[in-house]
Amino acid sequence: QDFQAALYDVITQTETPLTVGVFGPWGSGKTSLMQMLRRQLEDERLRRTVWFTAWKYDRQDALWRAFILRVLDALYPRETKPEGAPREERPILEKPNAQEQRLIALLQRLEESVYQVVEWSEIGERAINWWQFVSNTTKAGVETAAALGTAGLFPQIKKLVGGDDTPATEIQKAAAALSRETREYHRHQLFHMEQFEATFKEAVQLLDKDGKGRLVVFVDDLDRCLPEKAIEVLEAIKLFLEAPGVVFVLGMDQAVIRQGIEARYGALLRHAGGERPELPIRGDSYLQKIVQIPFHLPPLSVEDVTDYIARLATGLSPRTQQTLAQGLYPNPRQVKRVLNILRLLRGVADRRFPEDVIADPLLAKTVIIQTQYPELYQLWRQYPTLVQTLETEYARRAPSEEEMLVGRRRAPVAEGGEQPVETGEQPAGGGGRRPLLADYLEDRTENTLLRRMMAFPPEEETGAGRERARFAGLTRKQVQVYVRLAGTVESDGGGAAAAVVPLSLEAFLGGEAVQIQEAASLLDSQEADRQGPRHQQTRQQLVEALQNPAQPLPARLSAGESLAILGDPRPGVMPQTADDLAQMPFCYVPKGPFWLGSDEHKDEQPAAELDLPYDYWLARYPVTVAQYRLFVEATGHKLVYADSLRDAPNRPVRWLTWHEALAFCRWLDGLWRDKLPKGCRVTLPSEVEWEKAVRGGLLIPTPGAAHVRTILDADFQPAAGGLALVENPLLQRRYPWGDEFDA
Repeated sequence: QDFQAALYDVITQTETPLTVGVFGPWGSGKTSLMQMLRRQLEDERLRRTVWFTAWKYDRQDALWRAFILRVLDALYPRETKPEGAPREERPILEKPNAQEQRLIALLQRLEESVYQVVEWSEIGERAINWWQFVSNTTKAGVETAAALGTAGLFPQIKKLVGGDDTPATEIQKAAAALSRETREYHRHQLFHMEQFEATFKEAVQLLDKDGKGRLVVFVDDLDRCLPEKAIEVLEAIKLFLEAPGVVFVLGMDQAVIRQGIEARYGALLRHAGGERPELPIRGDSYLQKIVQIPFHLPPLSVEDVTDYIARLATGLSPRTQQTLAQGLYPNPRQVKRVLNILRLLRGVADRRFPEDVIADPLLAKTVIIQTQYPELYQLWRQYPTLVQTLETEYARRAPSEEEMLVGRRRAPVAEGGEQPVETGEQPAGGGGRRPLLADYLEDRTENTLLRRMMAFPPEEETGAGRERARFAGLTRKQVQVYVRLAGTVESDGGGAAAAVVPLSLEAFLGGEAVQIQEAASLLDSQEADRQGPRHQQTRQQLVEALQNPAQPLPARLSAGESLAILGDPRPGVMPQTADDLAQMPFCYVPKGPFWLGSDEHKDEQPAAELDLPYDYWLARYPVTVAQYRLFVEATGHKLVYADSLRDAPNRPVRWLTWHEALAFCRWLDGLWRDKLPKGCRVTLPSEVEWEKAVRGGLLIPTPGAAHVRTILDADFQPAAGGLALVENPLLQRRYPWGDEFDA
């Protein structure tokens, strides 16, 4: 309504002739806004409006002619009856007054002139002064000219003057006559255009007795026409219809028309075999010369979309409306389409399933994925638990306000602090194959709405029953119901179930988050008890793959991701309570000499033998997200970076400051104070302690050892059975794994 009021003032008060452009993409509300304006203008006596939907006349040979005739028809004085009938459908006045008679006569004259055979464009090749080829030529020259002109008028001229043996002088006379005829044609054409313009101006002035009438011509859907047809309408406005008292309101997607203009003129200027020249006419400058007032219809905000949905779908719950507003493109036509499909599927669900089986917010998410992300929907059909993977990944890092604007994600920055450095993560999948969800997990503008919707609402506000708003926690079979239900409105019979991939260990090691989630879901469907033998066997196989250096790195990473879903059985890695932290395994590092530094690297020089006078223990695994989460929950610690706990629970925790890492160690030291060996404390390793450990001076459990040692063992003995000393005799290993670099 604000836009309507502003445009109304422009149309009724600005000096004419005037052309207003209402710009916006398909479905953005251009037509609705223009119709509101037309209704308001028609309520006033001095306003005459015309509505022309350009694409409906796109198949006509001369779209410009249909457009002009439509405008002329709207100028005829009409009867007031039948009441309620549109003005253009009422008959022309039977008893017009003198002014109205004059107007009718002018309009009829204009209509007749439109049907005259008059072209707007130059004759082109036929207008070439080809007679120059035969001027002052011999018989050979005449033959040369004939060869050049066989595709044009030359054969006809030769025929008229007697054939191939006609003397050159006769052909020259015929050419001169044609030249005169051509000049007369263009003179008549110019006169016709000027006469048409003058007559049209007079007709507009006769709309009312004071000459103050105003004609408003609405042209809708120009961007749905072929480019050359749209240009016909624009040229008609400039050549014939610009007159005082006339306002044109053009509804179009500016980018589509601009590209059409450049394609049209670019084709005319393209040289065969050569490069395309610089266009003398650019789409933006062309539109600027025609459109005096451009109005770009802004996209709807989330609040606008929410209000719009609330008006159109009063039967939906507030949570469902909010879900729709989070993910829908801010486009009125798209909103209507999704609501119509949602209403249809809700009706099917009510008849097919018991109460509360289908949740409205989840059904809304399903329809949005199906309509706005069709390729993702096809993947979903193949991997039913895909949406749960998306929820997990998007919840780890929700889109920021900046990302909603520019579609780009920056590393989190602490308030008043520096931005931490994060190494790029490599996709778990190998072989150079692009991950299935790469296009949707990367930071792209077009997917920020999807990310926002899938992360809505927060996990603690999931809801239940018909108001459930997250797919997390549903079984594979329950998720499949939504996919199949949405398939009932697919043109290709999308409701059919996709082939199920057999469950195997390779599915867990394949590197795809989607495949891992799907495999875990299949395992759960085959064995509901996660403590059952199949689950335990699978977890043990994944641990072995994770710890096996012979496995490719992508497979080991996939094993870790799989264990995050199935439950990581390694002691202390995914603790549920603070007491479980006591199971954390530690590696023993004996005291003694080792080499510190390196002569090969400037920052590590000089290499020197150092004798560390004490034993110590190093945690076997990096501190995990699950371990750090217990610290946060127990102490109420306020995270410096919101992303610190958004990774999988068995992943190493990241996005921590040094102070936060030290705080965790102090908390663990206090938790274990009464159980730690005498003289021990928990802290971060120093550079010296770290380097001695990674050079090879460690005691770790041997493969298959029954004794899993922790630092809290009451009878801890460094040389206890089941332990093996991994030690280079000189403790001078270049890297933790050996002396050769391994990327």
